[in-house]
Amino acid sequence: MELAQFLARHQHGVEFSNEKAPMRQYDLSVLFNRFAFPTNLEDGIEAGDVRQLRLKPIDHEGRRVTFENAAKADGTIWDMADEEFGANSPLRRGWVITQAKLAIKFHPKGDSRRCRSLTLAVTMPHGCNLKEQTEQEPLIGEKYLHRCRILIDDQPLFDD
Repeated sequence: MELAQFLARHQHGVEFSNEKAPMRQYDLSVLFNRFAFPTNLEDGIEAGDVRQLRLKPIDHEGRRVTFENAAKADGTIWDMADEEFGANSPLRRGWVITQAKLAIKFHPKGDSRRCRSLTLAVTMPHGCNLKEQTEQEPLIGEKYLHRCRILIDDQPLFDD
């Protein structure tokens, strides 16, 4: 522990404490309503989409429903829920969203015709696959989770 404190202080100019970092806090309730995925041209993002929602009823711990919309499917998760369940859709009342998968599709780079995509998997209340991504992807992922109001624990490290 003393070595870590020494290195933090002398190499990075920060005081190292033995306190654990607070866990990230996510709120998936914003996904009950349709929304347009926000994008910035400077980030190279072509589009964003909600690909999967997993829900559980408020009063039954052991039950789950998952809505999944493939990349090439017509419509959205919300369209599918309305078509299949109408007024009884779990996205309308009595359910909690416990997991979501969002896909961010980037514009092709250079001569390539293929788009690269980033899938963000968020599980309530503290789980996310951001740390499993390559070097730049967590920055983009965190930025857009903040912009969508899904990541709610702290202030973003960037300006829009």
